[in-house]
Formats: sequence, C-alpha cells, structure tokens
Amino acid sequence: MSIGAHPVMTQTTPPTPPRSTAPSGVLREVGAVLTEAVREPVFVGRLGGEEFLVVLPDTGLESARRAAERIREQIGAIDTGRWFTGRGLSVSLGVTVSAAMGDSASDMLRRADAALYDAKQSGRNRVAVRAAASDELHHRPAMASAG
Repeated sequence: MSIGAHPVMTQTTPPTPPRSTAPSGVLREVGAVLTEAVREPVFVGRLGGEEFLVVLPDTGLESARRAAERIREQIGAIDTGRWFTGRGLSVSLGVTVSAAMGDSASDMLRRADAALYDAKQSGRNRVAVRAAASDELHHRPAMASAG
C-alpha cells in the first residue's frame, strides 16, 4: 500500500503564496505527522518539493484509506502560527495498494500519483483511492476543511 501526500498551505486572509515558499519547519512537521500517524513497519519519505510517500506493508485498501484520512485530519490540525498568521494546512492524498498478482513500485507510484491528482482536482483536502484491479476511482470528501 502506498499513499502519496501533498500538503498545501491554505488561509482565510490574503492569497496563499506559491507552494514552494512553505517553510522547512512546516515540511518537518508534516513529516512527523506522517510518521506518527501510521503503525510499524512503515516507510515515510519525501519525494521532493512538498510531496511525501508513505508505504505501509500488508495493508488493505480500506485500512489504507482510513490511515490517509487520519493523516489528513492530523495535518489540518498542525498549529502553523510559528510560521505565518491566518493560514492553515490542508493535504490531498492519493491511495493505492499492490495488485494481488504482484505489482512494480513504478505501477504503484503511478496509481498513487493519479489518485493524488484526482484528489486535488476534486477540491483538495481529500483522500482519493485508486484500486489496483481497475481504474475505478473512489472519492472520499473531506470530513473537515482546513482554514
């Protein structure tokens, strides 16, 4: 199972600055939330920029979706007051699992990335799932919005 995560700064006041201006402290906090939100064994890594990858071995699709929802909620609860005023964090997450007959890491990353893109296109601050067996996409609306 893998989860692709892309945290985005959101705010209620002036427009959000470009994503590339996220303070490194924010990215460290997001990394800490990702690590703490899931059980061992787990691999959490930063893919670059503001994209992270979480790999949970031996995890089914529904459990992975629940883990992604937990991550989404916990990232939204990060206190960003140390770095800026009037802004919060939201996160879009793409979730997939390996195919029953085996899957390459590249295939899984492509599906997680496609689900992440779908989550962003569906209004952000969401979890989107791509199953390995089909191209069906299941959207789960955000339980709470950041900001």
